[in-house]
Amino acid sequence: MNANGCDRVKELLAPWVRAELGAADRRFVEDHVDGCGECSAEASLVRALHAGAPILPDDLVERVTASIAATPLRRRVWMGPRLAAAAIVVLALGTALMWRQPPGNGNGVLVEEPLAMTWPTDDGFIAGVAMLDDLSDEALAELLEELGG
Repeated sequence: MNANGCDRVKELLAPWVRAELGAADRRFVEDHVDGCGECSAEASLVRALHAGAPILPDDLVERVTASIAATPLRRRVWMGPRLAAAAIVVLALGTALMWRQPPGNGNGVLVEEPLAMTWPTDDGFIAGVAMLDDLSDEALAELLEELGG
């Protein structure tokens, strides 16, 4: 059949299976499904899905709402403090495991980038240690003598 007819039938298949269509639409879908193999296969699939769907009682929402309202508040909120305590324990254990990791295992960014260890900064310090490149040999010797070396 034509694509336009197939598109219209595919929109109507679910209501057709549930017997919710008027006479004209129902007749249109039945005639099309009889003559179109693709739509016939899709109709079979929709029928199977509809047959396997559970039938929910009409008053399900009211029953669930009444059940929630009847449950004591104390019973509904006991989980809050326990859940917070469990989250704190997990956070503490995770932090402890991170601190126990041995140094120099190659996971750090500085270890992966060799120039990052020696790249000078604008303030004259590398990793908190003063840069001594611009000192003369005499100034370095004097500094070494002051430091007791």
